[in-house]
Amino acid sequence: MKTKEKLSKVSEVVHYLYGCIRRWDGINDLLPGESELCRKFGFARGTVQRAVNGLMKSNYIIKKPGRHGLYINPEMAGLVPVAIGVVMNKGISEIVSGGSANAFAGFIKAVTAGADTEFIFHSLRETDFSSIYEMAVNNGVQGLFWVISRDDGSEGVQVFDAIAEKNFPAVTVGYSFDSRLETPRHNTVVRDYAELGKRLADFIRARGFTEPLFIGEDPCILSNFIDGFGREVTSFARDEDPDGKLVSMLNSKQYDCVISAGGFKRYAMLAKTMNANAYTRSLPVVLRDYYLTKRFAAENPALKIILMEELSAQAFMFKSGEAAGRMFLKLLKNPGLKLNNQSLKS
Repeated sequence: MKTKEKLSKVSEVVHYLYGCIRRWDGINDLLPGESELCRKFGFARGTVQRAVNGLMKSNYIIKKPGRHGLYINPEMAGLVPVAIGVVMNKGISEIVSGGSANAFAGFIKAVTAGADTEFIFHSLRETDFSSIYEMAVNNGVQGLFWVISRDDGSEGVQVFDAIAEKNFPAVTVGYSFDSRLETPRHNTVVRDYAELGKRLADFIRARGFTEPLFIGEDPCILSNFIDGFGREVTSFARDEDPDGKLVSMLNSKQYDCVISAGGFKRYAMLAKTMNANAYTRSLPVVLRDYYLTKRFAAENPALKIILMEELSAQAFMFKSGEAAGRMFLKLLKNPGLKLNNQSLKS
């Protein structure tokens, strides 16, 4: 752990010096000295020296004969990498979820495609979101990529909005599984839930199902499924079924398939319900493809499970990251610009 802490401290100093070099006015090429950097960050001299020595080896920093201090190498000033701050999983850098990782991979692909500059990515590990902007600026970060999760809540959205209002290049991928959650006002890739509902309707019709039962589906998706399907369908919104109502509904034999979405509790209820008897086991269960549904399928081999691979959650997060990357490049090239949120189809 101490090694990780030392590396992160060195990284802070490096990013700060990158920012100083990037902001060089072409006249004053003197950089803060080691003592000044130690005072600024509160770090030991050895930590600061490791950062300085690394930048000297890569020729960003030079010393001048007969003069004290650290200086910007003018030949390298225009080649400083663009530093992008990354906020994921509520600032806990050691933990990255599969969805966040896919979004970040898509973002990297988009911003680096055909780029004439190098990009470096700096994990901002601050769990106090109100400090994110200050931390980004102090570390010479030029923009932010933020994967807003359900755990970030309204606080994360409000902080992101405040950062965007400062005309700081910042983009985010909104939470992609619940249309009811709050999203930022600008610079955000959001899911087109209406389109997803219609695609689900197309999927069900194409397989000849006529009487689906929805379990726990997002209300926006459900209403647009109904529009696409052409008539009302029955839905069951609860995560638990202590009174056996869902089993009774299925045993009425009104339905020819079950469509479900949700988290662990809902899939646990679904497993118990669908394994209740031979008839319920015979009903096809239609699920969107992601890690929980794959596990559900593996743990319930007796059920007729259909995974909609074309609506894979991980593939969508990668696609969202790509869209956010393209949005970020626009912001980087147009200081002061704020972009309307982009609604992304599945």
